Amino acid sequence: RIRNVSYTYPNAQAPAVRDVSLDARFGQIIAIGGQSGSGKSTLLDMLFGTTRPQFGTISLCPEARGGEPMDRPNGRYPGIGDMLRRVFGRPARVRPSRSAGLVGYVPADARAVLELHAGMDPYDLSRQRIMASSLGEQQLAAVRQVLNERRPITLLDEPTKGLDAPASAEVGLSMQRRAAQGGLVIFSCHDSEFCVRYATMNAVLMNGELVAYDTPRAIIARQDYSTTSVHRLLRERDPEALVPEDTGVGP
Repeated sequence: RIRNVSYTYPNAQAPAVRDVSLDARFGQIIAIGGQSGSGKSTLLDMLFGTTRPQFGTISLCPEARGGEPMDRPNGRYPGIGDMLRRVFGRPARVRPSRSAGLVGYVPADARAVLELHAGMDPYDLSRQRIMASSLGEQQLAAVRQVLNERRPITLLDEPTKGLDAPASAEVGLSMQRRAAQGGLVIFSCHDSEFCVRYATMNAVLMNGELVAYDTPRAIIARQDYSTTSVHRLLRERDPEALVPEDTGVGP
């Protein structure tokens, strides 16, 4: 449960995230959409704990998983400080809590995940190979790693960035499997077709505010700036067609 969460970066003219409230449940796949700079990454950082909300609360309530509700008001987050110091080279503003280990995260720079799982050993051959690969391969490797951990909550910041169609489909199917196993997946994305195919709900941020929360089809079908190419082409004739599969001609 996210309640009235806000965050403003130092010296910023306006909040990056402003008074956002949102409920998410285990078994869901929630896409966070919106134009660049709308607050998507900041919201994910707050959910994970690398950024502390200045107002509002974020509560993990795994009653269905046999645990006690775990509140994180104004930034009481999992014990990940040591990891962040190693990966980012700076102190992390986090505090240990019962929620440690519940959340997996692939941030915008997927190399942080790869560095962590490679043990930061510069002589590790697997680390050398993946760090010398393309950004798309690094992205896919990090997403695979975190989804395979099967944590109750998985956060992914633009998981299809730099990926071709087969790799994007692999990520989407892996997200669906994780949700079917009872996990919650929340990801940011600019790819409307990917959201339609794989997300169960779609939140839209604009200038840091939550302006819509509905199924991907309901939201994307009424958008102009970030709808799908199929919808732009066919919306006058078939307003329900959003992806090639809807036209009957295949993906």
